[in-house]
Amino acid sequence: MPDKEITHNISRLREWLTALWGKCGWRRNRKTLWSAKHEQPAKIILLVAVSLAVAMILAPQPRKPLGDYKVNTLAQGSVRAGADFKVLDAETTLKRQRQLLASLPPVFDFDDQVESKTQDRLHRSLEFLRQTTQKIINEIPETPGPNGVPKK
Repeated sequence: MPDKEITHNISRLREWLTALWGKCGWRRNRKTLWSAKHEQPAKIILLVAVSLAVAMILAPQPRKPLGDYKVNTLAQGSVRAGADFKVLDAETTLKRQRQLLASLPPVFDFDDQVESKTQDRLHRSLEFLRQTTQKIINEIPETPGPNGVPKK
């Protein structure tokens, strides 16, 4: 049912537009402006025209010459640089680096005695290990081996 209602509304709209067209005094001409013979070249010409229009719109616009400006003179218009300029200020950069380093919390403390302390602890640990193993070996009584010969 809804399909019939839509087609009915469309046909009513078509009738209304046809009546309006007739009241304005315009005649509906179903003929095209050109024949089928001229249709292909017309499409190509239209494509070229649209392509040229888009190219003209998207092409970068040429810049106006800047003119001869002297120091401390006012420019008549906006002056834009063609590229970014890097201006290095070594003194300010060094000052900011020092401020940044001073504001960072220390991650570690440098101790130049660490190597000697570690080496000393290692020597003491190895000496303790030698003494302990010597003590254990001295406390174990000599027991005969599997052949009845004492172990050395």
